[in-house]
Amino acid sequence: MEAIPKQPAGMRAFTIVWIGQVISLLGTGMTSFALIVWAWQKTGSATALALMTFFYFGPPVLLSPIAGALVDRWNRKLVMMLLMGLGRSLYVWATAAFSAALLLPIINGSNQAIWQAKRELGATKGQ
Repeated sequence: MEAIPKQPAGMRAFTIVWIGQVISLLGTGMTSFALIVWAWQKTGSATALALMTFFYFGPPVLLSPIAGALVDRWNRKLVMMLLMGLGRSLYVWATAAFSAALLLPIINGSNQAIWQAKRELGATKGQ
């Protein structure tokens, strides 16, 4: 009979989850910062910069007090798994929607996007 590996417990389990969360939050923060800078570079608009910043920082600031009180009454491990899954699902959905918006003109037969990219790269239509 095979021995079942023992799951981490106590401080070791906490440390593993904590390190994973730190890496996750670091990646999320870097991505958000990059998107905010990208919006500024693409538009040069302070409004776009402010909106991107608000939509990154707004929900946690507004929902944290309520969420904290609710999570204290629920199973923390289950809530963490469900919310991480929801976050990943929303990320996949947003990526698919953004990709579809970029590819839709090409799929519909519009060559305008391709020719625009060629013009921006310095290529001519006849080459």
